[in-house]
Amino acid sequence: MQRRVLSASPQVIEIRDLSNTITKTVKPPVQANEIFYGGTASLLLASPTQVVLYDIQQQKTLAEITTPPVKYAVWSADGSMVALLSKHSESSQWCAWTIVLTLSVA
Repeated sequence: MQRRVLSASPQVIEIRDLSNTITKTVKPPVQANEIFYGGTASLLLASPTQVVLYDIQQQKTLAEITTPPVKYAVWSADGSMVALLSKHSESSQWCAWTIVLTLSVA
C-alpha cells in the first residue's frame, strides 16, 4: 500500500510507503493544486484551468481536459467514467463534467 502526497514547495508528487518513507518522487506535468485518485498507478492532477490523468509509473499524461477549478472527482463503479465537480463562483451552483475513458493498453 502506498500514499501519494503533493508537495507544494518544489511541486513534486511523493510516493510514500506505510511507514511514511518516500519511495519515489515524480515531477507533475502541470502546476497542480489538487490530486485525486485516477485508477491503478494513475492520478488526476487538477490545476486552476485543467485536469490531467497522469500515469505515475510511466510518467506520462494519458488524458487532459480544460475545466474551471475542480473540487471533487467521483468515479463510476467500474472505473470507466469520472465526474468532475466544480463550484461556479458567481452563482454558487455546482457544475459537473462526465468523462468516459477509452484507453487502450499497448
